[in-house]
Amino acid sequence: MRLLGNPAALPGRLPGAFTGLVGGLTVFLAWRLLGLPLPGTLGRLVPLAWLLAGAVSPGARRWRCSLAFLAVFVVTGAAWPLGRAVLLASMSAAAAGVLTLLEPDGSSRRSAATALLPLAPLVIMLVPFTGDEPYYAAVAGSIVQDGDLDASDDLRQYDPVATVSPEIADAQGLSHFQPAFPLLILPGVLLGLPGFRIAALIVTAVSASLVALMLSRERTGEHGRAAVLSVLLLPGAAVAGLAYPDFAAAGLVALGAFLSSRGRFVPVILCALALALLKLRFAAAGAGLALASLSMMSSRRRLAWMAAGLVVLAGILLADRAVLGGRLFWMRYGNVESLAVVWHRTVATLPDIVMAPLWMLLDQETGLLWRAPWLLPAAFGLAHSLRRSALARPLVLSSAAYLAVLVLWQPLDWHSCPTPWGRPFMPLLPLFALGMAHALSSGRGGGFIALSALASGACFVMPDLRFNYLDGTDRILEWVAGARGAGAGALLPSMLRPDAVATAGWAAAWAVSAVLYGRGREGASLAVPPLALVLFASLQPAVPTAWEAEDLPPSGRVGCSIYPASPDPRERMAFEGSRELMLRLSEPGDAVLLPAPPGGGPEFELRLHLRALTHGEPLGLSARCGESAARMLLSTGMREPPRWVRAVRRGETGRNPEPGNLRDTTVVVTLAARPGEVTCIFPSEPLPARDLEGIYLDRIEVRR
Repeated sequence: MRLLGNPAALPGRLPGAFTGLVGGLTVFLAWRLLGLPLPGTLGRLVPLAWLLAGAVSPGARRWRCSLAFLAVFVVTGAAWPLGRAVLLASMSAAAAGVLTLLEPDGSSRRSAATALLPLAPLVIMLVPFTGDEPYYAAVAGSIVQDGDLDASDDLRQYDPVATVSPEIADAQGLSHFQPAFPLLILPGVLLGLPGFRIAALIVTAVSASLVALMLSRERTGEHGRAAVLSVLLLPGAAVAGLAYPDFAAAGLVALGAFLSSRGRFVPVILCALALALLKLRFAAAGAGLALASLSMMSSRRRLAWMAAGLVVLAGILLADRAVLGGRLFWMRYGNVESLAVVWHRTVATLPDIVMAPLWMLLDQETGLLWRAPWLLPAAFGLAHSLRRSALARPLVLSSAAYLAVLVLWQPLDWHSCPTPWGRPFMPLLPLFALGMAHALSSGRGGGFIALSALASGACFVMPDLRFNYLDGTDRILEWVAGARGAGAGALLPSMLRPDAVATAGWAAAWAVSAVLYGRGREGASLAVPPLALVLFASLQPAVPTAWEAEDLPPSGRVGCSIYPASPDPRERMAFEGSRELMLRLSEPGDAVLLPAPPGGGPEFELRLHLRALTHGEPLGLSARCGESAARMLLSTGMREPPRWVRAVRRGETGRNPEPGNLRDTTVVVTLAARPGEVTCIFPSEPLPARDLEGIYLDRIEVRR
């Protein structure tokens, strides 16, 4: 009984093993007794993860935190029928207990491969093989099976519904799927999709080991724990074991920073070249590493190396042009038109570029603070290390160069949605780990790590939640709210649906949290975001007065369809004005049903933000509330192409008649209403069924 009450009293280094055994048995039995969903998959894989975590971490020092998460799992699991939020909290706590059990001692030399082992079954069996992964797998398969880089005849076996356009089919030509990473996962071809997952897990483990090697230069005593946390917590957890080159890039940045801190310039250059071969956008991170090494040289040596670098770069570009026909660089980025696009687009999208740093922190779908709050103490640790660490300069320059090029090159889609959450920030992972090592050495940040473990646990047990589609609502919030939570995204900032009040309010809340943490009041700092969420929720009207049309629940619409049909944000990237999904009214019987607005006034104002596409006569739209009705004839004009598009096209202004190219239009009508009456919006006559003709609703507002 004494041993059951105090696992630390077990002889030797066994508290972690005992906790893993207790946790595995408890989760296995409770999952079935409480009737939690998916007992055949999650109900087996999560207990297995507990058992494996105990086996690889017999002397775990965070076993008490794991038992606390286990208690949360049991308590919330008993109440899971109350709602999806309780269910998600229960399953996330079960996985978070595994993550905390895997935390090593601060200076432990236990490899990241050991920490990844208990999570490998969850990654291999649950995470969908999607996005760019089939393309990288197809290139690897083509190398083995065909001896070439043409993925067009290999992709279908990895993604049955995928199609390959000529410009991305052949990695020898214009494709941005470069062959370096497929070479790393080449052994996975032998085992199919599980093989690619295993190969990617090995790449993840090696990269995390390189992060640990880099941190060993610091005398914090926490380099081992910080390196493992960089894998177990988001954003690393969202990409761990996935067939993307981003973890490999993080490992190369860590290795380059380690070599730069030791004055090894030539190996740093090799790391920079390897980064460019992985993916061209990573070349900026390599350039930052090289710049850091140059800054530590004498003036004469610096000039000599810069001259040599220019000669080598010119030689590579010349060889690319003469030998490879420009396939490496010139065909994609080296022509005048490409450079003109970059210049004109940068000028035209300057507001988006200026706002990008704010959205990288606060946007509910892509912002770092929501799913990785451990980065707040890491930021304080990084500030502490700037003047003391030899690693700070190469990591800061590498990260700054990478972010600058990322935003300038992709000002509208730097987030790469619907990629796994946080993937664009992976080259910054060594910088985050450096800050975390210094934060841990101060003995603070445990609460933020626990919250981050819950967020990471959600991504392990429900891997679909790691993919956001830039539709204005975070997937976790959308799943928790369900059909009854239309408009839940209004509680948090969104770059797709910018709201100055929400953005300013949350910026102030996180600033207060940071100030409190800096003053040593971690508990109060942790409490600020939940209190702010409660405050914002209390300010929402009891009866909605505004709706995003595409978010209307099934009870709020009859028929109708979402446009575009695919949730992929790349389908909307060329939209002018709003890039949101829209609700299309184009079939007989399509209608939108809304409750009458609160208040006692005899009339109310109905505002419709929409676009109407017609190739002939204007389209009729009616709004009715009780006996009051209004009819509108709608036809929306085409937008002029942006100035930068006209400049690149040398004045050509032709555009396809598509909803994304129409002007945003606001229509206002006044209706009489009594409490309890329903407002109905519907086409006033059958709409033509030609092409994309129809009325596209974006947002609906009612005002007394």
